[in-house]
Amino acid sequence: MTGLTGTSWRIDLHHQPRWLAKPRLASQDILGIYRHQEYRTLRRISGAGISPQPVLLTDRWMISSWIEGQILGDRFSHDCGLDGIANSLVRLHRLPPNGFSLNLKQRFERYLHGIDKRRLSPRWLALHQRYLNSSLPRHLKLAPAHLDLHGDNAVLCSNSLMFIDWEYSSDADIAFELAMLFCGNRWNKGLETDLLQRYINAGGYSDGEKLRHQIDNWKPYVEYLILLWFETRWQQTKNQQYLIDCQPIRIGYGI
Repeated sequence: MTGLTGTSWRIDLHHQPRWLAKPRLASQDILGIYRHQEYRTLRRISGAGISPQPVLLTDRWMISSWIEGQILGDRFSHDCGLDGIANSLVRLHRLPPNGFSLNLKQRFERYLHGIDKRRLSPRWLALHQRYLNSSLPRHLKLAPAHLDLHGDNAVLCSNSLMFIDWEYSSDADIAFELAMLFCGNRWNKGLETDLLQRYINAGGYSDGEKLRHQIDNWKPYVEYLILLWFETRWQQTKNQQYLIDCQPIRIGYGI
């Protein structure tokens, strides 16, 4: 099973899917993917009913339960998806932090080392330094965060929406999680407002104006993180789609 960050294997028992096996590879480190962290995160949050159950961690593999249901795909941004996203995010963000906080500036530095140096113009390096020297927004609320939510990582089950592929999960500000959701899926203001209201109504955060302001504060950092990720993945795979996807961000920065 091929995804954006590599290949996983479905394990069947008596012709029925039961588990998902993900390899532990050195090449994942530069992306900030650590299977031991993913496994321990799943151990802590799986009781909330929004994630797979962790099964086994070895020096080569991480195995979790298979989530049976319908991948939302293009329906992720429709009414049937938005309520589920809001409700499941609220359940996630009510949990105590897991102890694996996102170090955003360290992530910026790591990604930069994975980029083709011939693409790093003086203007880009100056931009990078500005992000490293800037003061990050203060957290509204630190909580476990998925940080890679899109239609292929959302599974509609009988009673709820569950999230899969927790490989980027860290403790982060809830506003950062929402900024990642909005920017990563290229949602317009209407969709953002719709999801945000559903999130607030579900008990996610009481002060909607403050939450909206904090999301906007995080968005520049999220856009830059997405750019670095696309460039790192292009360097790893030489898949031109990554360059196509990041081009609008590059144009916006003038780099």
